[in-house]
Amino acid sequence: MVKRNAVIAAGLSVIIGFLVVYHVFYNEEAKVKRQFKELSERISKKPGETKLIAAVTVNKITRMIRETIQVDIPSRSISKTFTRKDLSAPVFHVRSHYSKMTLRFVDFVIDLSEEGTAAVSVTGNITGKLLSGESVDETHELDCLLIKNENDEWLFSSIEIVEVLEK
Repeated sequence: MVKRNAVIAAGLSVIIGFLVVYHVFYNEEAKVKRQFKELSERISKKPGETKLIAAVTVNKITRMIRETIQVDIPSRSISKTFTRKDLSAPVFHVRSHYSKMTLRFVDFVIDLSEEGTAAVSVTGNITGKLLSGESVDETHELDCLLIKNENDEWLFSSIEIVEVLEK
């Protein structure tokens, strides 16, 4: 009887473990969140980053978008479609103003109602230090659209900064 209970407990443990692994690694919502985590890691900048490392990082960032991406920043009157190639210079330029920068995404609302499309509302927080020594701590609400490509990767298709949140 004890042996039978141990076998049943082991079997249940394996099934639960499989479900947890499936949920974490194969769930589409988890894959979308991982794209944001990867984007935040790539945009973040450590002190002493060389121009070569910065260029490689920008290249990796641009590979996370589709062939084109729509960027809307109403507070700066920006509404433009960028190609991957065109996006490299502005991303490099913005990152070059910082000696240190960290980007975090929180409060995800992910809508996967259309096949292969993820509409995401998320809060982004950028903290860091400009080359001038000034500290930066900005929080923005973003609406993003990600499209799944033929390689089962979620790529950014549009990003809109909705509003600046007050602390």
